[in-house]
Amino acid sequence: MSRSTPARRPACFIVNPAAGGAPAPDKLRTAIDAAAAEFHLTADVRYTDAPGHATDLAAEAEQAGVPLIFVAGGDGSLNEALNGLATSAPTLGVIPAGTANVWAREAGVPRAPLAALRAQLRGDAIDVDVGLAGDRRFLLMASFGLDAAAVASVGPGLKRRLGKAAYIVAGLRVGLRYPGFQLELAFDDEPAHTVDASMIVLGNTRWYGSLAQLTPRASAVDGMLDCVVFKGRGPWSSLRIIPRAALRRHLDSPHVLYRRAKRIRISATDGLPPMQLDGDAAVDPAVDLRVASRALTVFVPKVDQAVFRAT
Repeated sequence: MSRSTPARRPACFIVNPAAGGAPAPDKLRTAIDAAAAEFHLTADVRYTDAPGHATDLAAEAEQAGVPLIFVAGGDGSLNEALNGLATSAPTLGVIPAGTANVWAREAGVPRAPLAALRAQLRGDAIDVDVGLAGDRRFLLMASFGLDAAAVASVGPGLKRRLGKAAYIVAGLRVGLRYPGFQLELAFDDEPAHTVDASMIVLGNTRWYGSLAQLTPRASAVDGMLDCVVFKGRGPWSSLRIIPRAALRRHLDSPHVLYRRAKRIRISATDGLPPMQLDGDAAVDPAVDLRVASRALTVFVPKVDQAVFRAT
């Protein structure tokens, strides 16, 4: 008696051809076709043609009932697709093709396209937390201040020429003149704290770029955001972040405030500092940040990654 062929599952592949680490188009297409044949997928490959297009493509795939969405791009492209999903119905995966590929590193996804697809499709689908900055979602982190100012100063050309080093160059250049800021932070239902700071990071995951774990105790499944405030103002306050963070000694510093909360509210009399979400500059800084518990289904090769353990 012959075995029946498994039904094919629709899968949408959203490709950012301008991503800093994008593989050759023919290599990527070969990998997608091979994975589609191996895992019985019907592959619909869509290419982005402008910033924000991945949001529209993800929304269209969800509305069409497509259960699997893979993003071939960097963390910014993944963030765009995330913001196109209205529910947790589709399972989201990634083919790392960006400059830093932080989510792929957190989830243990290999860099090579076919290896990335195989690892995820043979792995598990789990529900993870999503950060909310106003009405915009983030998967990795939101941050204010020095780093956001540096991110805003990195253009596509610099990223193509220097790759990850572009952010180091921008951070040093901005840090030498960044004045810092003062604002009030309120964690959950507690009274507000007034802080002078050079940078604030709200992490849903651990790695900041591929450089350091600024929120090394964060979990993507615990329903909390980890908040790290680098206190003090002026160039020295900004630049002293770098060596301590690289050595993972910053949480023990008297110049650092570390808290975990479900909601963080921010106010500032002199205007909010620059903000970035998942490595891309945010146009409008948010004042109300919170977490949506287990609001996104993602592919992960191994569920025993540290970031998927509830702390």
